Amino acid sequence: MDNELPDHTNSGFTPMEPSDRLARHKPATSSVDEEADSESESDVSLDLASTAASGSENRLYLRLALYAGGNILTLLLVLGLWTVWSLLATFRNPMLWALLCSTALQDVKEDLVVYLNRKLTQERCALPDTAE
Repeated sequence: MDNELPDHTNSGFTPMEPSDRLARHKPATSSVDEEADSESESDVSLDLASTAASGSENRLYLRLALYAGGNILTLLLVLGLWTVWSLLATFRNPMLWALLCSTALQDVKEDLVVYLNRKLTQERCALPDTAE
């Protein structure tokens, strides 16, 4: 069993060309009107072709503008980061040491805080109540 499409060559169906469709629905006109219509149709086709060309040119210019804008924003971002880096040059080493020491001593600090809180709480409970 083959999966073939049915043959419609003998069905009497013939596809119409786009110009035939327009002619079928077009009202009857004189030869002068037909000449004017053919001239206006050629003008319209030229306008459409030039519009399509300008549309592709517009897209090209838009793409170039977006690329240029992206490049400018990237340049400004890099320039801003470099400026901040150079302004903080004198503070870079102390900030780096503070970061390293705080990271290395974080567990020791947490243990010390827990121990001291426990000690202080026990000492408060051990003090006699002097309020009479």
